[in-house]
Amino acid sequence: MAEFPALISVNNIKRQIIQTHQSYHNDYDILAEIVQNSVDAILERQHIDESFDKGKINIYVNSTNNSIKVEDNGVGMSKNQLDKAVQLNHSDKDSENKKYTVGEKGIGLSFSIFESNDALITTSDGENTSEAHALNAQKWVIDPNQDNKFTITVSNSNQHREQGTTVSLSNIANSNSFFGLNINQLIFTLRTRTAIGNTQRLWEEKVLSIQTSVTLEKENSKIDKKEINENKYLLLDDLRPNIIESIEDFNTRYGSSSSTDAQKRNFLQGKFLCESGCENVSGRDIKYYAYFAPNGDGWKKRSLDYNLLPNGIDSDVPDYTQFTSGIYLSVKGMPTGISLNTNFLKGAIGYVNRMYMIIEDPALTFDIGRKSIASRTKGKYKNIAQKVYKDYLEIARKWLQRDSSPRTDSESTSSKFHTIEDNSANLNMDKITHFNYVPNQEGTVSGMFFELLGKETFPNLRILQHGYSNIYDLYAQIKTTKKTDDIILEFKLHVKDFIQDIVKGTKKWSDVNYLVVFDFTATDEQYVMEQGFSVAKEENLLDDHLFACASIDSQANEPIYIISIKDILNRNTAKLRK
Repeated sequence: MAEFPALISVNNIKRQIIQTHQSYHNDYDILAEIVQNSVDAILERQHIDESFDKGKINIYVNSTNNSIKVEDNGVGMSKNQLDKAVQLNHSDKDSENKKYTVGEKGIGLSFSIFESNDALITTSDGENTSEAHALNAQKWVIDPNQDNKFTITVSNSNQHREQGTTVSLSNIANSNSFFGLNINQLIFTLRTRTAIGNTQRLWEEKVLSIQTSVTLEKENSKIDKKEINENKYLLLDDLRPNIIESIEDFNTRYGSSSSTDAQKRNFLQGKFLCESGCENVSGRDIKYYAYFAPNGDGWKKRSLDYNLLPNGIDSDVPDYTQFTSGIYLSVKGMPTGISLNTNFLKGAIGYVNRMYMIIEDPALTFDIGRKSIASRTKGKYKNIAQKVYKDYLEIARKWLQRDSSPRTDSESTSSKFHTIEDNSANLNMDKITHFNYVPNQEGTVSGMFFELLGKETFPNLRILQHGYSNIYDLYAQIKTTKKTDDIILEFKLHVKDFIQDIVKGTKKWSDVNYLVVFDFTATDEQYVMEQGFSVAKEENLLDDHLFACASIDSQANEPIYIISIKDILNRNTAKLRK
């Protein structure tokens, strides 16, 4: 006769622990579990005590000994509660009074202990302080000769602490890329992959404020510390508000027939289009927030601006520490890290890599390691994502240029510089040409630039190749005191002409370094700003940037410097008169 539950052997327990650890496939999972417990403890304290209005979490990561410590001012535990919390397969998170918490399985603490070889949990319920200590837990799991039961010591503590819990895990055996993160990457991960990044705030729901302090200790005792003042999912915080536009607002603004296609294209240049909403599916409200980048090239630029790519190379850091496209899921305000493959999206695939979406489902269930969800549930999310994508395509197909297919090495700008022969431009002109009329074509602007070049106005500029058969007008090198850079220059009669090329997709902002025009007027400056770009006008021409008079910034790419032929001529004339 078989009886359930059966007595579980030590080897079976070990096998269960190992299988659970293997189900967690992300480097940051152990930190996510501990942080989730802290957030739950804070939410539970608020549920019990309505006067409690400020949660606090302190996170310490030490990459020299692979250790993590998380402190919170949550509800805390009694000695009896702590004794149960560290036992395998014990959880009270499915009880009726815990529906307001984030965690679902409730096994994170006990299994996290067995990822380290020195675990210490100190907790106070506001009256008494208790602690649990486990030594060599991970070694016990993997040692086949250890067939005795493992003991976690739980006792009263003589040291008093404020209400809350501290979990310290040292000598975490599974050394991985997580401990190689810098402080910015660590905060990015906390705000996009853990309960610190509360997604409910995206829909302006009332959520308890939790202030988080993050301290990172690297080699040579270098310590970085930063505060996360708002427990909100990181979505568009790094962008200027004036380049973010909702699809609904755009349709309202430009829905009338009086708006021309050119006006719509100009307005959309450099804009991030977003859409949020709620769909009732099977009796529950599923919320979503999506945005579409101006092009598919801007993710790396945003990662660089947010200091997520210290070496400037995205392949050197984990994918979860970078801005990227995709569709992700969250539950009860907690990002799960689960993503949906976007190959189901129907329509113009050239726009897919611009899309980022977070879907919040309060009833989402998943396996222990947050790897996957049921297929029938995925179908509901896909329907929502397809609807949002269709709304975007209604705009994009008419007024936005689709991203082109990736260029081959033979077509890329970097390979172009490698194939161009090293030829210097040797122009000898006696004087600057005098024009009776303002130039009316870009060819004249190009000729005036080369005449200035021949008069050694740009001594640090070395021409590699010029001609209209290329994608861009001029491939060159600029030499500074520290290095020599490959640069691309475009010639236009007006700045507006270049902006229109970007809108049409015939040129890429990220490729161009300098824009040469005859004049950069106040009208030009106003036009650029109306398209959502920023303008930095210089009081004096920039010697280090080919005497540029200004720069324009798309936020998603490096700025482009504006060279005004008229300003340089005026400068040279003033010098001659002296």
